Amino acid sequence: GYAVDVLVGTFQMAHSLEIEDGFDADPLTIAPADLLLTKLQIVQIETKDLTDATAMLLDVEIDVDRLVRPLADDWGFFHTVEQNLAKLAAFGAVTLEPDPALVLADRVGILSEAMQDFPRSMRWKLRARLGERVPWYDTPEEVE
Repeated sequence: GYAVDVLVGTFQMAHSLEIEDGFDADPLTIAPADLLLTKLQIVQIETKDLTDATAMLLDVEIDVDRLVRPLADDWGFFHTVEQNLAKLAAFGAVTLEPDPALVLADRVGILSEAMQDFPRSMRWKLRARLGERVPWYDTPEEVE
């Protein structure tokens, strides 16, 4: 009676995320940082995904280095996650009680700061010059 997502190798939606080495990080799922990135890579993020990301940041320890590493080579992925972290903080501020909202804001801040501090590739820097003038994400196909 449960819906199950089976992931092998690469998670491909709006952005591409290599997850094959993440299966060893946790006995029941892919690495929590990878799982969070599957939510934060959604360009038109919905309430359901913000709720999932909020729960993860409040309840699961996230390997910050693992989360920011794939973003350092892909400006588009970085940009989408950066936008969604801001949306996540705003979402928490209006949907959570004050204490959990502060915890969420703090954890979003840690991730945002780590993203800004992590060294970026030349590929990232060249793509950043184009910004949003050129599409930075793929539009995933609906699968039923």
